[in-house]
Amino acid sequence: MKKLLMPVMALLLIIQSSYLLAAAHGDDSFEQATEAAYGDEWKKVYELIDGRKADVNELYRLSDVPLIGNAISSSSPTGPEAVQELLNRGARLNIKAKQLPLMIASTRYLDRGDNLPIIELLLQSGAEPHFVNTEGVSTFNYVCRKPPRDSAKQATHSARKQELIKLFEQKAGINIKGSEE
Repeated sequence: MKKLLMPVMALLLIIQSSYLLAAAHGDDSFEQATEAAYGDEWKKVYELIDGRKADVNELYRLSDVPLIGNAISSSSPTGPEAVQELLNRGARLNIKAKQLPLMIASTRYLDRGDNLPIIELLLQSGAEPHFVNTEGVSTFNYVCRKPPRDSAKQATHSARKQELIKLFEQKAGINIKGSEE
């Protein structure tokens, strides 16, 4: 029995090592793409995706966010272009992650009010306000429950929240009264 167990264990170690090496190589390329996205170096991101060195739908292991999340939260004028380019390269919007692309865009709009066109683009591209994240929360529920970041901006936050709910209703057929259909 011992003679049989040793080769099996050795084989398992080889398989595990191969898996870890492959995973490390893939993570490295995706990490490069993520770092490039954070640095607003979208051309490098596209090269990594187009060269199949990075998967446009992979989730960043530290934040559980897909690459498109970086484009959505970018303050750069190239952010909206990057969102469209990632969509053109197959970025999925309804992906099981902690932070959904529509949720990221909605949070930014509620807090800063500067990316409504991106939210409209996401909705037109198929983002579902009812799609739930890995914690079981939909973007619609999140928007309805999210308190303002700054209590002094309560009125602005409430107005933006109502605007988002109305947008969700118009684009995705959601009940504006605050409950999901």
